[in-house]
Amino acid sequence: MSVEAFWAALRTAALLGGERRSALPAVPAELGLPAPGQAAGEAELLRLIALTAGYRRAGRLPLTPLPPPPAAAPDSTPLMTETAMAHLQRIISETQLAPLLLEWEQAALASGRLIPPRHLPPLLERARNDSHLRPLLARLGGERVHWLAAANPRWAQLIGQINAPTLQQWQEGSQEDRNAYFSHLRQTDRAAASALLAAEWRPLPARERAHLVSLLSSELDADDEPFLERCLDDRSREVRQNAIDLLARLPASAFNERFRQRLPSLLAYETQKGKGQLLFTPPTAWEAAWGRDGIVQKPLPNRGERSWWLEQLVSHIDPAAWCQHTGLSAAELLTKARASDWSKELRWGWEQAALRFQAADMAEALLRHGAKEPTLLLLLPTAQREALLLETMSKPRHAERLLGMTHLCAWSESFGRHYLKWLLPQLANPQADGHDLQPLEQQLPPSLLEEAVQALEAQQSAVTNPYQQRRVNRTLEILRFRLALHRALDPKTLP
Repeated sequence: MSVEAFWAALRTAALLGGERRSALPAVPAELGLPAPGQAAGEAELLRLIALTAGYRRAGRLPLTPLPPPPAAAPDSTPLMTETAMAHLQRIISETQLAPLLLEWEQAALASGRLIPPRHLPPLLERARNDSHLRPLLARLGGERVHWLAAANPRWAQLIGQINAPTLQQWQEGSQEDRNAYFSHLRQTDRAAASALLAAEWRPLPARERAHLVSLLSSELDADDEPFLERCLDDRSREVRQNAIDLLARLPASAFNERFRQRLPSLLAYETQKGKGQLLFTPPTAWEAAWGRDGIVQKPLPNRGERSWWLEQLVSHIDPAAWCQHTGLSAAELLTKARASDWSKELRWGWEQAALRFQAADMAEALLRHGAKEPTLLLLLPTAQREALLLETMSKPRHAERLLGMTHLCAWSESFGRHYLKWLLPQLANPQADGHDLQPLEQQLPPSLLEEAVQALEAQQSAVTNPYQQRRVNRTLEILRFRLALHRALDPKTLP
């Protein structure tokens, strides 16, 4: 008797009840249970039902053994210590340490060691919801992480494509799969990628169209301009804005040329006492062609139309075009703008333009004139940025504003030492406001960590401001952690 027939007989016996049922059927050999006696009662019936039900839920052994999966490729690379892995666990678990993930990865790569295999499955599982872990696992998981990802569909896409993306992923996959296929196709066959985009563009939802436009930023060139120009007529504002940002990065694009042609209308010259004076003049009337190029007609609340239009027009003109047209440097333009009735609009517009066109000279001039946008610092080359920051250390009013932005920038060892020397006396000043120590926590070069810990420990007793005491204690904790992190991954000390 088969298991299913035995199960049906048990159900029938249970439905009939103890008084009406006949003897229990023979137990199938594959269940591995002793046969019930003729006088088996209700307890025996229920026991057989429970065991058989569990057997049916659990399934049955395959009739023929399955071949074992292929073994992972051998990898002789040495493994990280458990101390280093404990540091990684803290970084991904504690919010205040999360910014140190990239630093741990770089130190781990420099150590030439891999993540021990037993840590890979839980890290891969965590990477399903934490995209920051995926590149780290791809670089530090060795052959074993690729083997695991290939064997588990849930992990297959976490560490990059095991195989090249396929057209089927574009046709049937998620948006992430489609993006991966399009990016791969753009790298291997740009003409085919452009043809695919043109053929399937219209039915795509607005969010996906916008994201696909942003993917063109990789290896952007003049061949992308015709498509981006057509995107200016797209019904989605996000698509249009993404296209505008990319067209601005093409110096010879028709888009940039249209705005260069608009620049003279924003300037006027006035002669007083035989000397020419540059005047900034906002537009007096709306032009229909502006709308296609990203200028919004209706102003924000509490903004006049001319003010609103001026700021937007300025933000779409490369700052280099202003310098070329007027013969003035970025710093001189800002100085002249300060005397204008439209100084705020000009400064706000130039700030956006500096970011859009990656204009380092305008970014430095704006920072010197009090701009508070931290990403402007990222536009400056390291030497230029640090020279500006060192200069501001002698100006207390400006130093805290600019130095507070440096958590976004990598520091040289020279600048780190100057910053530490500047900061320590500030901490001991009871009249000073609490200083932001985040830049020190995140950007101090590893070579200065031990020196910084010793200096802050020596300065602790001189810090009397309660708030600043808590800040110093937190900073010390993070710097000590970073120091331990680098010691655990230092190739010179590893066995």
